[in-house]
Amino acid sequence: MLLQEVPGCQTCVRYGHDILSHPLMVELIQTRFVPLAIYNNHPGPDAEILHRFGEPSWNNPVSYVLKTDGTPLIARHADRYDPVSFHDHLTAALRAAGQPVPQYFELLRGDLLIEAGLALSVTYNTPCFWSGETSLAQAPGVIATLAGWIGGKKSCG
Repeated sequence: MLLQEVPGCQTCVRYGHDILSHPLMVELIQTRFVPLAIYNNHPGPDAEILHRFGEPSWNNPVSYVLKTDGTPLIARHADRYDPVSFHDHLTAALRAAGQPVPQYFELLRGDLLIEAGLALSVTYNTPCFWSGETSLAQAPGVIATLAGWIGGKKSCG
């Protein structure tokens, strides 16, 4: 359930553009969840839902993942408006529900870290770049590897 101002302040617009428009986020939400948008600036049923969850009107985006009985499955997601934190929120929801996280979605996190400038790039010189790449790719936290030449020099025969 997304509580959002409509038509939207700049934060709401960026949230929609940067997070809710990413095709892989959309695919996961549409296939694993039942999306529900609640306007935080409308009277009637939307205002009643805001009141039920103790949310103020005219607030920045807030999302909840609810169980079928309407209670929160995990803590609400608020005050973080970046793709990595929303990805982590959806991943936590799937795990809390005992559902598998699709491999494409697990891999997406690495791409999001790179796009956000939060991943480091390191160059290693190994005796043979093919075996070095294979070994490094298995290390925890490695997002991607790329075998190549360092300074134009071949490192194995």
